[in-house]
Amino acid sequence: MKIDGQNIDIFYDLIDEACMRYYEDIHLDYLDAFIRVTSDILEGLDDSHISDEAITDLKNIYDKIFNLNILNEEIRLALTLIIIKGLKHRNLPLDIITPDTIGYLYTYLIDLLGKGNKCTIIDTALGVSALSQTVINNAENIEIIGIEKEELYVKVAKCVSDLLDNNVKIYFQDPGKIIYDMCDFVIGDLNRLDDKYEVILDRLDNLKENGYFIYLIDNDFFSNTTNGFKEALDKVATLTGLIVLPDNFTTGEHVGKSILIGKKAVLNNYHMSILKIESFEKETIADTFNKVKKMIQQMEG
Repeated sequence: MKIDGQNIDIFYDLIDEACMRYYEDIHLDYLDAFIRVTSDILEGLDDSHISDEAITDLKNIYDKIFNLNILNEEIRLALTLIIIKGLKHRNLPLDIITPDTIGYLYTYLIDLLGKGNKCTIIDTALGVSALSQTVINNAENIEIIGIEKEELYVKVAKCVSDLLDNNVKIYFQDPGKIIYDMCDFVIGDLNRLDDKYEVILDRLDNLKENGYFIYLIDNDFFSNTTNGFKEALDKVATLTGLIVLPDNFTTGEHVGKSILIGKKAVLNNYHMSILKIESFEKETIADTFNKVKKMIQQMEG
């Protein structure tokens, strides 16, 4: 799949123009405008409460969108830029968006561990679905179930899912609440969750035997664990791998981030595999992914 940067720019510009038209005409907040634009594209233009001039402009924009020949991944990348602009408009944190590099790394891990089989994935902290949409767009035979407690993020995630025609089942609830779906993988950016240790244990109930959890964690994760967490985890699962991300992945005084991998199986006398990634630079990315592959082979061996 070859990504065309020009297609990304064109799609972004058209969606942005439509959002700004709503903003200028009826002073609709940018993210609310994006939600309305999505509805227009999928269900037809809602011409209520807007001027005739705006209706004409929006019809012209949507005609251009409908005539585009564009890949799903190009749409996803453009929508990420739209969401970033919308978050900035509301002064909301941008770390709700998992970087594409991490999304691609997650996709690679799921491909390796899932061995090409059809997989169901639960995202414990869906956010605006950046991580989940990257995975579902770049892996095959993937079904996503997301959990998110913030209504705005649920609405935005639903828009992205609908525009990409990627079916994501979303639970609008606290991440620790019970759901009954069973899955092959549990993923998520744990740093969005206040009760991350409890959520890890709770979601083990949804994970099939020998299934994997793959979490993005802060590097002080192990030093801040709650009482009894490790003992409870060890009764049903094993921490199998840790991928330490490059130092420049975070800024300032941040402790750094890693990807924690665990398996729902009790593996006696198992030693966790640890890989330190030095860089995500384009020149070294192939070598980095090769090292990840060797690590997974070692874990599975």
